[in-house]
Amino acid sequence: MQLGGAGSGFQSSRAPQEGEVATSSGRGSYTIQNSVLQSGGTPSFDGLTAASTPQPTATLYSSRATELHNPQELALDISEDMPRNIYNLESWGNEFGIQKCNGFTLTQEVDNGKDDVYVSTNVDTPSGSPVLFVPEGLILSSSKAMDELRTSDMYEAEKLLINTADGDESDLPQYYLMLKILVEIQKGTDSNWYQWLNSLPRFFTNAVSMTDYCLLCLPPLMKTLAGEEQDKQRMICNKDSIDKVPFLSESIKSSNTYVKWAYQIVSTRSILDENTNEYKIIPLADYFNHGSEYTEISSSYDNNGNYYAYTSYDVPAGSPLRISYAGTNVNNPSYLLARFGFLDEDTPATYCKLLPPTVNQDMLDLGYSYERMLFYRTGEVADEVSIFVIYALTYQD
Repeated sequence: MQLGGAGSGFQSSRAPQEGEVATSSGRGSYTIQNSVLQSGGTPSFDGLTAASTPQPTATLYSSRATELHNPQELALDISEDMPRNIYNLESWGNEFGIQKCNGFTLTQEVDNGKDDVYVSTNVDTPSGSPVLFVPEGLILSSSKAMDELRTSDMYEAEKLLINTADGDESDLPQYYLMLKILVEIQKGTDSNWYQWLNSLPRFFTNAVSMTDYCLLCLPPLMKTLAGEEQDKQRMICNKDSIDKVPFLSESIKSSNTYVKWAYQIVSTRSILDENTNEYKIIPLADYFNHGSEYTEISSSYDNNGNYYAYTSYDVPAGSPLRISYAGTNVNNPSYLLARFGFLDEDTPATYCKLLPPTVNQDMLDLGYSYERMLFYRTGEVADEVSIFVIYALTYQD
């Protein structure tokens, strides 16, 4: 029986849309429609375990970093003009135990060679319907990456990372997750994740990709957040540290391009699991786009670490399936632009463009916080904006 489908009596507000075949230039789109995996029982994820789903045909995580091979030529082309290959994602996911509901669709839109790929549904999907199942073995996580790659041979590399100006041990989880991506790039087509890697974006518009001139054009808060993002990228991609990683090939070490790209994948596609305090990249779930207030998808994990996605409400055919990227920064469009490279026009607030050149203790005692300097669409103004204005008027020279 299928894992999902439309319920009786649910009325669609939008007809399904057929896509055009995409090309490497111009504008177009194409869709990959789901071929649902079969399983026994009712169309629900309840009770579904890793043992009852198709399992990977090979061990996904090596037990020793020294067993990794280092080919001189890298099969994955990450040049900016290289088209993303999403054609093979469906068969790849099926092979490794990913299950999708009826109507699950990957849509790719191409605009002047730059593309966006996102999940939508082409059937009416009732609230609480199972949408996506990803087995734990396919999830890339910082904890598993550290278990695999963190050996005594990594002492020098870690020391050089931690001793940078902004580095400390709290950066190690993302660092090792980035190294895991690089390891899989080295394996080329032998990597269990190759087809997923080959589907990922090559072009980014977030803070890490910005030039110094771009930073000069930004308003104060945006410039501050973008600078912080760039500082973190430079620290984690520290060349001295990367050069000391024993299992990376010279093809990786001799060029910062792959290292920076792997960092971008970790930064833009990983989520922090607050229950386990680890970063996770969940293949195919990383194609859910961002939504501000009313997201279509709710996510959870079972006791074995398998990932589940359900609809949060009745979703009409033709609708995108979205999650929130913002976390605690739900009112922070500047944060989304700095980290992910897009402006969310649906956020309920926007930031004040005026920031004090310095923040003293008096302002902090009054309750000032630049992260909460918000103007709301309702016309309300956050207390922090008022505090800044009152302080500036009271203590101006």
